[in-house]
Amino acid sequence: MTTHSSRWRTGYGFLVLSLICLPLASQGAQNGKIDSKQLRAPIRSFENLIAEVVKATLPGDFGVVQDPKGAFVPDTGYNFWFMVNVNRGVINSPFGQLRGPAPSQEMKKQKLATLKEMLVQLLYSHGSSMPMLLSRDKTITIVARFEDFTPDEGTVDKTLILSVTKGDIDESLSKQLSINEFKNRVKIFEY
Repeated sequence: MTTHSSRWRTGYGFLVLSLICLPLASQGAQNGKIDSKQLRAPIRSFENLIAEVVKATLPGDFGVVQDPKGAFVPDTGYNFWFMVNVNRGVINSPFGQLRGPAPSQEMKKQKLATLKEMLVQLLYSHGSSMPMLLSRDKTITIVARFEDFTPDEGTVDKTLILSVTKGDIDESLSKQLSINEFKNRVKIFEY
């Protein structure tokens, strides 16, 4: 009788231990290796979409120093970045590429505001196209860095960061949020 009850206790113990370890096993599968082939194509596609927005918003007046690049970081989410030098812009002419006149401060502010709006629209319309290997609190982040040289101030760097969580993207799809409602959910940092 004791062997029967000891076998029962052992079997019951294994059952309880299995139920306790089940969430750990599934967490290990999620935190395991990520299939890079699954991520490469959507990341490149989103890089190209950002590049199109940058070229459409900042034609000729600003020089793209670093094309948009992206990466998936399991702890934070998708991160994209690019760099623009305000003084490297060129104008295409029949005689080749010529350096254009330096844009005015007002023109710089207007172009940056337009770029910010276009990037928010990009997140709104294409953010859901990224494979969502993210929990609700993970983000899609776009970092834009601007280099500017003026004789008065020297080199001035400006950084623009736009970030939106997967939860906000999901909610914008399910509740059919307008672009203005979505814009209020995008965190925008400038320094």
